[in-house]
Amino acid sequence: MFQNHLFSASSATNSTPPDNKGLEFILMFMENERLGAQLFPLELYCTTQEAQAVNVHVTSPKSGSPSVDEHFTVTDGQVHKVIIDGAFRMNGNGIEQKGILITADAEVACYGANKETLSNDVFLGLPVDALGTDYYAMVHSPALVKTEIGLAGTADGTDVTITLPAGNGPLNVTFLGKTYHEGGVIHATLQQYETLQIQSTGDLAGKIVIKCSLIDRTHLSISSLIHNLDNKANASLSRVFVLRCRHSSQ
Repeated sequence: MFQNHLFSASSATNSTPPDNKGLEFILMFMENERLGAQLFPLELYCTTQEAQAVNVHVTSPKSGSPSVDEHFTVTDGQVHKVIIDGAFRMNGNGIEQKGILITADAEVACYGANKETLSNDVFLGLPVDALGTDYYAMVHSPALVKTEIGLAGTADGTDVTITLPAGNGPLNVTFLGKTYHEGGVIHATLQQYETLQIQSTGDLAGKIVIKCSLIDRTHLSISSLIHNLDNKANASLSRVFVLRCRHSSQ
C-alpha cells in the first residue's frame, strides 16, 4: 500500500553501457505494509545466460541475526530462488544494517519479491558497476498510505544528501530524531551494506537529488564508473544504490 517510487540512476562512463547483469549486487528490501496475519518471507531470484555453471554467494555482511549465507550454482535457463527472512524488510525512517550482498564468478541477473497481503513488490536489481550518484523520484499522488525511498551503501564513508521537494504541498519526514519539511535537506553517512529508508505521508513527487561524496579518499578508483548528472567537478564520488520502485495493490 506504499506508493510507487521510480529512481533513475546516472549512467556509468566506461565503454560498455550499463545493464542489469553483473558480478556484484548490494540490494535491500523496503518496508511493505502488512495487512493480514500471514508472515511472508522475502524472495530473491538469480539467473544467468552463461553456458557454464556460475557460482553465486548470497550473504548479509552486517547482519548476524537474522542472516543470509547461501551458495548455489546456476546455468543458462535456470532460476534459483533464495528465501530471506522477512526481518530484512526496512522499518520506518532510519539507518539499519540490512544490505544483501550477492557475488558471482560470472555475470548473473537478480530480482527480488517482497510480498504482503494485497501487495507484491517485485524489483530488478542493478549490479554495483551500473550505479551512479544522482537519483530522481516520481510518485503517484495522493499517497494511499506513505511514500518511501530506500538506499543501500556500496562503500564505507558515503555522505548522502537528500533534498526534499518543495511546492507539492505539506511534507513531513522524521529522520534520526529530526523532522524535515518541504525543501528540507537530509544529511546522512552510510557505511558499506548499511541501508537507509525515509517515509512520508506527503507528496515526494518531483526532484529528489541524492548527492554522494566520499569521505575515504582511497575509494577514488571507482571514478571511471561514475557519471555525475549535474556535470560538476565531483565525478569521483562513492556510489549509493537506490534499490527500486514500490508496487502496491489498492
